[in-house]
Amino acid sequence: MDSALAGGRDIPDLTVFSTKVGRAIKTPDHAYAVFEVKRGHDVADNSAEIYTEKKKYIKAGTRWFFILDQEEVHKWDVMAKTEAAVYRWEDLTNPERFGVCFAEVRPSHVALEEQLKDFRDGRTRYAFQSIDELGHRGQRTMKSPPQHCLWTATTRTVTLWTSLRPPGPRSIAN
Repeated sequence: MDSALAGGRDIPDLTVFSTKVGRAIKTPDHAYAVFEVKRGHDVADNSAEIYTEKKKYIKAGTRWFFILDQEEVHKWDVMAKTEAAVYRWEDLTNPERFGVCFAEVRPSHVALEEQLKDFRDGRTRYAFQSIDELGHRGQRTMKSPPQHCLWTATTRTVTLWTSLRPPGPRSIAN
């Protein structure tokens, strides 16, 4: 966990990066979950405004966005683009409820190896995240195509997972 994202002046309060072989991959493309923390009950009173202001912290690889204060935790599934799930801290004293709220930041969920396995097995809800929708026009940081195609594609350049698989028997015979 770390707050600094490369190249950014505005930084979230906490960033959970994806890991590879147990080590954090500290790049914006691997900022798996982002947390913004407020004092008092600002989130309970102004969650929509805070989200609008702070969504700039969402990067191409961000899957979960949390805003919390002393009363509530608001959790957005960035890929599903749904309304925030809201949890009250008084309810999170129950270990099961706490586990549900923060399940996505468990080590098994942030491990890139597990994320890629889920992707290959068809257990993910998406194939790419448009950085144009996030307002990062022109930002492309293609590093490792098999790893990166899971996370990022622009509306102009889309790399399909199938294009990265080895050619099938028919292609080899030709």
